[in-house]
Amino acid sequence: MRPSTPEERFLQCCLRARLDPETRLAGRSEDLNWDSWLSLVEQWALGPLVWDVVQGRGLVPEPVEKQLQALYRRNAARNTWLFHELEALLEHLNAADIPVMLLKGAGLAHAVYGNPALRPMMDIDILVPPDYAAQAATLLIESGFEPAHAEPRPSTLLTYESQVRLVRHHLTPIIVEVHWSALDSPYYQRRWPLDWFWETSRTTRIGRANARIPGPEAQLLHLAAHMLLHHHALLWLGLHDMAEVIHVYRDEIDWEAILARARIHELTIPLRLTLPEVIARWRLAIPGQIVDQICQLGPSSSERRIYAWLLTPREATARRFFIDLATLSGWRDRLHFAWIHLFPSLAYLQKRYQPAFPWLFPFYYPYRWLRGIRSLLRQ
Repeated sequence: MRPSTPEERFLQCCLRARLDPETRLAGRSEDLNWDSWLSLVEQWALGPLVWDVVQGRGLVPEPVEKQLQALYRRNAARNTWLFHELEALLEHLNAADIPVMLLKGAGLAHAVYGNPALRPMMDIDILVPPDYAAQAATLLIESGFEPAHAEPRPSTLLTYESQVRLVRHHLTPIIVEVHWSALDSPYYQRRWPLDWFWETSRTTRIGRANARIPGPEAQLLHLAAHMLLHHHALLWLGLHDMAEVIHVYRDEIDWEAILARARIHELTIPLRLTLPEVIARWRLAIPGQIVDQICQLGPSSSERRIYAWLLTPREATARRFFIDLATLSGWRDRLHFAWIHLFPSLAYLQKRYQPAFPWLFPFYYPYRWLRGIRSLLRQ
């Protein structure tokens, strides 16, 4: 994963220079393939950050700098609109006394990066306590959003999932994901209760509205776990998010608390795979004994098993079904989970498959099962 090509190494130097102005950039850009370098920048959504570093310094050819500037301006315009929408959304939830925490881009752009134009956002992620999830989703639906996906049966999402994805259609659709659990896994919904997440959170403001953001310890643990267990890869932007958090809160971070929580919630593997990479790439000043402890984190047998299961490719729908089924506690929950996914409601079949004639509905049950078996055989 470490940068290996000249283009990757120069990109990493640019990212490091944002946090450490003493990083030497002059002379490192000679003989680069600029088309490949720009493709790398765009692939990892790093254009705004890189432009913030290289602008006006003569480090890249003028046409390349103009393309970076265009990426920055495009992201600035999009994020201005998204945060305007977020402010209205938060005011709506504030009025209903629903606690809200901003996750990922929404929680990083203002409070950590200090400039919303620097951190790309595909959608808006908010976290609410589980008891408020249904109310929050209902309020957003009443304000013009609609569910992006149908539920197999009523309350399926609240019972077995971690979020609901809502969309409001404009010229460009706006997507809001309302989370009530930090990770998309029935196992971690039980294993990682969010009391600590809320207790260590901090207040922030988006315009006239109030919200919370995770404290630096919870932020780092969530970013590491989300990157590995959701995206299944070490992403350049995700790693930079972690480096930015460490840089901004470097004098406040309770490293022992992070290590303890990683053990308690069985998240040692994501932490061990991401933090040493971040520390090495950005050359961050972390106490040596902490780095040693991170590298020595030993996962439990159950964490090793669930980690291997959760890295199953998303395309393998049936395998995901069996993994979620296996990680539920108790046969009652497993039977209920199997029933609602093998025999979803007719309303779900209508929205999911849109059959031309009502008499076709019964045939979509075996069609659904056969598609799942086919996805298993492809692996």
